[in-house]
Formats: sequence, structure tokens, C-alpha cells
Amino acid sequence: MFDTSLIRSKLSHPPEMMDAMATQLNLLGQEDDWRLDERTREAGRRGVAEARRILDETMKRLAAA
Repeated sequence: MFDTSLIRSKLSHPPEMMDAMATQLNLLGQEDDWRLDERTREAGRRGVAEARRILDETMKRLAAA
């Protein structure tokens, strides 16, 4: 396991504040006419997966240092 203080030091806001932000950032309404197509969703999923992989590798490197 790695030191979670490393993660906290890299966040833009405290985790407590970020939890609250998750529910307040509804910038788009719930209209049915606005949808992402599957190709766009898949591109987003790949980007998120890559970002998570890089973050995981970085945190492992920092923990080993």
C-alpha cells in the first residue's frame, strides 16, 4: 500500500470539498435530446482508463522512492 498523504497533497481541493462538488456540477439538464454517441463514450472511457493507469503507475513510483 502507499501513503495516501501523497494523493492528498496533489489534489486541487480537500477530498471533503470534492465530494460535495460531485453533486453540484450538474451543468446540463436532463433533456433526452442531448446524448453522446457510443464512439465518443468509448473515446472517453479509453482516456479515463489511461489517466487511471498513469496515476496508478505514478503513485507506485512515488511510494517506492
